[in-house]
Amino acid sequence: MTVKKNFHSLATVAAGRASRPAVTLLYARGFTLVELLVTVVIVAVLAGLGASVYQGARVAADRAKCASNMRQLGVGIISYAQENNGRMPATQHLRSHGSTDSWVFAMKDFFGGDIDEIRISPADPIGPQRAQNNASSYIMNDFLDGAREGTDEYGRTRETNNTLNTIRDPSRTMMLFIISDQKGPGSGNDHIHGSGWMSWNRVLADIQPDRHRRGDANANHTRGDANYLYVDGRVENIDAAEVKRRVDSGINIAEPPK
Repeated sequence: MTVKKNFHSLATVAAGRASRPAVTLLYARGFTLVELLVTVVIVAVLAGLGASVYQGARVAADRAKCASNMRQLGVGIISYAQENNGRMPATQHLRSHGSTDSWVFAMKDFFGGDIDEIRISPADPIGPQRAQNNASSYIMNDFLDGAREGTDEYGRTRETNNTLNTIRDPSRTMMLFIISDQKGPGSGNDHIHGSGWMSWNRVLADIQPDRHRRGDANANHTRGDANYLYVDGRVENIDAAEVKRRVDSGINIAEPPK
């Protein structure tokens, strides 16, 4: 009986020892090259998805903050006009009294002291320089320029839309745009040149229709969108491709409806 028991114990130990090298080899084998490549690809894909989600969230946040800025600027502009016989602010384009202030600083008292918080778009790559120069990321429609007169430089009569009561359709009249990256940070760049918006390149010289976008701009700046403030205080976000479609069809988006 004792011999059988001892034999059984020895057999069990021997079996355990015999199986141990196989287990050790199994765990010592590690990853194959294919497994490593698959792991690297999976990690890269997950990282890319994470970066895309982060970038999308940042674009959305910048777009929302930009829209809020424009609404607040709109309230200030209308308050200014109401206290000045309906006349809109004057830009440096037509102002004759020699001021070096942009329109936004000429009327800063109407913004409740928060002008520095709302005059720069969070997505403006040269926003800090504009801030230093008393400029703004948001520029005025020069069709509404408060200094605009009923005659042009050649003495020809032209329609004015520089007072609240001469703007026929406030809900369809754009008041503020987002400045183009091509424009320097000087305070004199406070307006568009709307009468010349007969081509897409002329529009791009003044405004940035793809201000809010993921990644780099494409060649004709149609990948992305921008906010636009209307005289009635509404902010509309419009895809850059749609803005180009309107311009290419002969529509001057800056000109107030007649």
